[in-house]
Amino acid sequence: MNRPRFSKYGGGIHAEMALMSRYKDNIKTIVILRLSEANTVRPVHPCQRCQAKADEMNIKIISLSNIILEI
Repeated sequence: MNRPRFSKYGGGIHAEMALMSRYKDNIKTIVILRLSEANTVRPVHPCQRCQAKADEMNIKIISLSNIILEI
């Protein structure tokens, strides 16, 4: 889950970035999902910074919401 934002825009740490920092050498794929307060699936995609870092580390990010919403 994303960590809360600080006082400035974009000040929080995204879940993808936290995982990549913590498990640098032991991670190949990250699966992301976004739920509303009503527990319905919402669209989600990694931000440009997270995607760029994943590409640099050769990690695949899969959006589970894209798969579920297509069904």
